[in-house]
Amino acid sequence: MRSLLSFLPLLSVTCRTPSDPTPVSCSLDGVSDYTRSLPFCDLTKQTRPFGSAHAPYDQNATVGVDGWPTQDNFGLVFITESGGPSPTGMLMDGTYQLTFIGNATLSFPATSATLLNQSYNSVSGATLAYIEIPVGGNGQLWIGFSEAYIGSEPGAKNIVLLQPGCSTGDIFSPGLLQLISRFDSLRFMDWLATNNKLESSWSERRLPDAPSYVATFPGSNTSGVPWEVCISLANKSGKDLWINIPAHATDDYILQLAQLLHNTVDPTLFIYYEYSNEVGNFIADCCVLWACCYWLRSYPPPPPPPPGSGGLGGGGGWGGTPQRGGPRRAGGGATSSQKL
Repeated sequence: MRSLLSFLPLLSVTCRTPSDPTPVSCSLDGVSDYTRSLPFCDLTKQTRPFGSAHAPYDQNATVGVDGWPTQDNFGLVFITESGGPSPTGMLMDGTYQLTFIGNATLSFPATSATLLNQSYNSVSGATLAYIEIPVGGNGQLWIGFSEAYIGSEPGAKNIVLLQPGCSTGDIFSPGLLQLISRFDSLRFMDWLATNNKLESSWSERRLPDAPSYVATFPGSNTSGVPWEVCISLANKSGKDLWINIPAHATDDYILQLAQLLHNTVDPTLFIYYEYSNEVGNFIADCCVLWACCYWLRSYPPPPPPPPGSGGLGGGGGWGGTPQRGGPRRAGGGATSSQKL
């Protein structure tokens, strides 16, 4: 098993000197239909798995290998939040643009919404519609698709729901970009679904064209937001990256990731890496210290930390202080952060 540090030469770049002597990092909240940050212009990226048209939350729709539904009756939960002004609710009024490949009858279970100007282009096979959410909406945005077909085949593809203030082609919402503008770096631990992440090979990772970026539990691949999208946000915002290496990642996975970072990250940005997250925390299954040792099999479980040491990494607080990068093993310094 090779060391994480053996891949670092691939990431060597000429980095800037931080302008802020006391930089503050922003930990991005996990992507879900109940996230309050609405990070993506296309709200489909934060939906849970496809469900039925009348009850989209049941997640029982059949999908193809590309992740899009293959039945003529399905639904999506785009937003599940408390309506109203902050801090108790979320303002979501405005006009949303919906596009997808196929044709369907649309409905809005549990949603205060008005369908405007739905049209189907028989040449392109695409549907365009606008959805109006009134001021004081109830915080729910669910859409049911009935009699959905692409030609003679049941289903729909490439569903995009643009939230107000976004234009076609935009990836990140203006609200997200404004929020992170005050910080120096971005921590992608929750975006990457690091806790309980089971993917190990590079081919298992989620790609940018996936219907949704929400992590799936349980399963062999919990994924999260694709690496390419995380890099795109850092480049667009000019913020340093703080990434988490999956606990089960193979050497080839780490090599491929290092090459992707080397080739696509703005060379003026810093990259901080961390092996998994809190490997001594027994809440996260694949990040548990003893489970990692058992799974890797190459190393025996290390002795428990001495009383009063504060757990892994030394220091007196929860989790201890950040450690230098080291071999990919569970033990002292396994939860580490290192500037590249």
